[in-house]
Amino acid sequence: MHTVNPRPIIEALHLAAPLKTLGDFPPEASYATVAFCINSEEMPSMEAALDVFKDVPAKLIEVPVETVIKALMLFSEVSEEFGSFEKYHAWYLTNSHVPNHSPNNRWPCIASDDKYEFILDGWHRMHSYIRNGHKTIPILQYDYPEWWKAHAIWKTQYLQTRLVNA
Repeated sequence: MHTVNPRPIIEALHLAAPLKTLGDFPPEASYATVAFCINSEEMPSMEAALDVFKDVPAKLIEVPVETVIKALMLFSEVSEEFGSFEKYHAWYLTNSHVPNHSPNNRWPCIASDDKYEFILDGWHRMHSYIRNGHKTIPILQYDYPEWWKAHAIWKTQYLQTRLVNA
């Protein structure tokens, strides 16, 4: 159904970005990964996530909105069904609960490693940022296996602590 792969447009920006760790980025980068991957009751606080995931390799890029729109229009579902980004965006805002996200402390969208997607999580944030006139969309690409290793270590320690304190 996809006529053109949209990922190379965003992927080229990620390839040019320096590899760092989640600890090198604003806290919102770690928070976004936790909100996506963990039940909220499992992590005692978002601040705890900062230490747990600080060494996970990651890249954070600010993608111009025009580039995001260009990539989205490569999806046949968007281009064929809506004909323009403006119609798709209006439909998305009407048919989804898209909260207002602050221009400060912006949580990034999570990059996908699927060949036909470039955002795995954060579609509401992306649409909110565009609606609110942001010039760029933050997109985070992180090492998923390393993130899950850090999570497994943390979860083991967390569960042991809960057992000792019970």
